[in-house]
Amino acid sequence: MWIPPGVLSTLSFTGSPQQCEKAHFVPGYNLGGEGFDIVTMQRKGAYVINAEMWNLGNGTCKMYRNSYMNGENQKVPVAVVDWRNLPKCSMKVSSILYDSVESLVNDSTSSVSNDWKVGLEFPVDPSVTVGVGLGGSHSRASEFGMKKSKEDRYNFVRQSVNCNFYSNQNIKSNCCPAGKGLATLKVYNLYANNLYGDMWTATDGSVEVKYGTVTDSCMLNHGTFFFTYVVECAPSLGGSRCDEYVSSPMKPSLAKVFYTRNGVLLGDSMRKFLKPASQSVSGQL
Repeated sequence: MWIPPGVLSTLSFTGSPQQCEKAHFVPGYNLGGEGFDIVTMQRKGAYVINAEMWNLGNGTCKMYRNSYMNGENQKVPVAVVDWRNLPKCSMKVSSILYDSVESLVNDSTSSVSNDWKVGLEFPVDPSVTVGVGLGGSHSRASEFGMKKSKEDRYNFVRQSVNCNFYSNQNIKSNCCPAGKGLATLKVYNLYANNLYGDMWTATDGSVEVKYGTVTDSCMLNHGTFFFTYVVECAPSLGGSRCDEYVSSPMKPSLAKVFYTRNGVLLGDSMRKFLKPASQSVSGQL
């Protein structure tokens, strides 16, 4: 049986203790779980995931064959669920023009895909208009722009080329959950242009599914396939892999029932029997 070379890189195998001791880690193995300074847009070198532990408990390890490095067998950390070659490179330079340093700073965190703003709400008087700058405000690009803006009026241009060669579930946070029942996938609006084939030929394509609502197209060998899908975490689940518990908000109909946050059930009918603290104090004077 012949197996395409690209498929071999996605198949893991258990390496012997001797193989694991000598093998190198896969490229980018230590990117998952590393702290990232959202203000300076720099890696911190501190980890919340042990990316150096590869021993499965008996000296063995999970290994993959890296077709980009002459088929070398390489190991992955225990925390990595899976790893694969995922060549996705567009030889096009994208350019963005910023007409102010403020727009440059605001867009400096556009490459960060997680919800880093969660928990950073600031209590501000509604009558006061305040702008809070956090993410990317001290990155190299932002500091360069702010320095130039003090000298004269400038326009700024950002140019980039996007290339990915490897993928794993700890590095790519916006990926599908590994377990069943953690999310739902709904696909609709399917149509295609210029497809052809018969029982002896085939048109193959693959789509990397991401969270949220996505409308995209897939270029096949013969034609283009258009689709729209929605991926949602299961009820009471959240996080980048739908494996974190998320409490459900209280129904408005129950808001009047809970008198304290400790869960003491005191309905409106019982609340009239409670004496205010001020009355009990005044009665003792």
